[in-house]
Amino acid sequence: MQPHEWGVLDDDFSIQNKGSFTRIIAADCFWMREQHKNLARTMEWFLSPGGRVLVVAGFHTGRPIVAGFLETVLENGFVIETIYERDLVERTEDGGEIRREWMPHRAGEVDKSRWCVVAVLKKG
Repeated sequence: MQPHEWGVLDDDFSIQNKGSFTRIIAADCFWMREQHKNLARTMEWFLSPGGRVLVVAGFHTGRPIVAGFLETVLENGFVIETIYERDLVERTEDGGEIRREWMPHRAGEVDKSRWCVVAVLKKG
């Protein structure tokens, strides 16, 4: 475990570990819109060729915040390999996940805590 400030890429840890992580997990860390670009730059810096960023985020801070982060990573050279919304409350009869298409805007959404977005990002 290593503390790190998003966007700071000139410290010893960052320099020594550039491009060395095959998997980065980004879970519920998108609430500060002003940090989206720093987070995207940090992911790009540390991700190895062929690596993936695994994203999981609830909508408790608002769907537009999550959508904004996804827009930022696309603008910063990432592509979305997989993306969907997962029901956190209900399951199928056989115990499987309930999924639906990701939508950056969903009219009439009532229960934000029921769903989360799951995505896999890679460098473009």
